[in-house]
Amino acid sequence: MVRPAFSIALLSEDSSERTWKGLRRVVEKMLRRFEDDGFTPRVEIVPPRPDLRPVLIANRWRSTKPRDQADKRELWRYIARKIAEAGGFVFFHYDGDEVWSRRANSEAIEQFDSEVRVRVAQVLGGAGRSPAQVSELLTRLVECVPFYSVESWTYQATDRAVELCQANCSGAHVATFQSWAANRAALDDVSKPKDSCCLKDRHNDDLGDRVQVWEVVGAGRSLTAFAWNLYACVDLRPALAFPD
Repeated sequence: MVRPAFSIALLSEDSSERTWKGLRRVVEKMLRRFEDDGFTPRVEIVPPRPDLRPVLIANRWRSTKPRDQADKRELWRYIARKIAEAGGFVFFHYDGDEVWSRRANSEAIEQFDSEVRVRVAQVLGGAGRSPAQVSELLTRLVECVPFYSVESWTYQATDRAVELCQANCSGAHVATFQSWAANRAALDDVSKPKDSCCLKDRHNDDLGDRVQVWEVVGAGRSLTAFAWNLYACVDLRPALAFPD
């Protein structure tokens, strides 16, 4: 059996399966859909191992408590193994937990560096790799960071959000979604967007399927930053679907 040329483990700190599916759809739209042999996909996006889910959610991946360290070490080893595979990559989603204009104040970014990236580097280096080899492999660990949260991306499917709002809460937030449609940059500066309307996170899979990603990338906010994170990974560039 022919394996895909690019195997991406999509890790998310969000506990919602619908949110993971919505993120996957957003990511898929940023990658090429092509096959060498006519039927084997060259790109696959897979969830993490089920036993890793508890340490990914509820901020446990950021924890410095002794009781969480064994689970975190298993997470570091998993990431290190994945990015050391031929064609292996890890996309790690965590929310910025700040609005875009205050992104410099996000503690999550510093915590990711100290509690994930540095630790994975130590695992890779402990296997006898040179600093240059470790540095090269670490480019395959790609941060996926929406500001304020993942709804800043899924709610960009504003036409579908309006339909869902009308069906679920008599259109109470239609004007809000229309304002975001008119200004794609605005959503990244909404604090806790999930709390600002009736949809919450219940439709993130549906919404993620409808996001016009390149229109949103053009707004120059957190999805743009993610696109550049993808481009910075040289090994991944052949799979990217950047428009000409």
